[in-house]
Amino acid sequence: MKVHFPGLNALRFIGAFSVVFCHIELSKKEFGYSHIYDSFDFFRYTSGHLGVVLFYVLSGFLITYLLLAEKQTFQKISIFDFYVRRALRIWPIYYLLIGFVFFILPQILTDYPGRLPITADNFLSVFAIYFLLVPNLAVIGIGGAGGAFQLGTIGTEEQFYWGWPWLVSSTKHIFWVLCFVFVSISLLPHFVDYSLAHFNFQGPLLYFVTKLKLFLPVFQINCMAMGGLMSYFVFTKQKKILSAFYHPSVQFLCIMLGFGGWLFGMHFKYFTDEVYAVLFATVILNVATNPKNIFKIENPITNYLGKVSYGLYVFHWVIVLLVLALGKKIFTDVAENSLIIHMFVYLLSVGLTLAVSHVSYTYYESYFLKMKDKFAKIHSS
Repeated sequence: MKVHFPGLNALRFIGAFSVVFCHIELSKKEFGYSHIYDSFDFFRYTSGHLGVVLFYVLSGFLITYLLLAEKQTFQKISIFDFYVRRALRIWPIYYLLIGFVFFILPQILTDYPGRLPITADNFLSVFAIYFLLVPNLAVIGIGGAGGAFQLGTIGTEEQFYWGWPWLVSSTKHIFWVLCFVFVSISLLPHFVDYSLAHFNFQGPLLYFVTKLKLFLPVFQINCMAMGGLMSYFVFTKQKKILSAFYHPSVQFLCIMLGFGGWLFGMHFKYFTDEVYAVLFATVILNVATNPKNIFKIENPITNYLGKVSYGLYVFHWVIVLLVLALGKKIFTDVAENSLIIHMFVYLLSVGLTLAVSHVSYTYYESYFLKMKDKFAKIHSS
């Protein structure tokens, strides 16, 4: 059985490229180049961060639908096969990058000026969280690896995958589970903030709650649950709900607020990610399932760029750092704000990232993807 949702690859590419664009400007700032990172609300408030939210919603939408389809078709979910499929998709280039960042990059880039460089004191603890697929623990003070900070979001996805097939398999009321996950995980960081402000925690409890406060903002499985809610509506053919989401005015509003707000850095005091998760989920629902969708983005170019978007996401930051370091050596007598430097950084960073991602997908990832298909009863395309 094969499931096809058009347009999702294009949305994947949009999310991935927003992250690449953000990290180019952030890295230019760290290397002392002139930059626009501090000049626009897009970078300060949304930029690559909302690209990650888009990824989360997409994952929740597709994974939940495939699990529901497998459960209905075969009366059960093979959790072992699910884990094998996820491992074959995520692990090959994840661990490839970790090996490069921890053991090769420090030999090439000895004066990386970025945040939290790996040192002899923190090497084992930082390597452990990456190796054990919990790199999002870097935010609680363990430290991260330059060129691999983006893998923290993959840790969140992995943690979602650990529990999600069990929940879908074991409950007949997945709608309420999805609602509970979305609401509870959305409220929990604010409850922790309130608790720290109003309760006199001491000792180990204070330590735990303080670390929890740091961790929860990157543990965005509520955004995945929102994607899952939309796939539930499609899978169970909730016609009244779908017709409301399919209305042209709703589509237009969500596109303008979701992508327009993203571009102009629109944010709120509370629940910014949750608002965008709802907007993105509505766009995804229409792009993937509405024959009268007004946001037409399916074409061979965006489809291919979406296919290699995981490689774009994983490899880009190391490539950006190496390009910037090379620029420092080449343009020693050129002003930092020179147009030639910015063209060099963008053209070489984006070009090399696309090239590496293409080679990785064609000659490395495809081998594991073929293996992955052997463990899939419901195939997505």
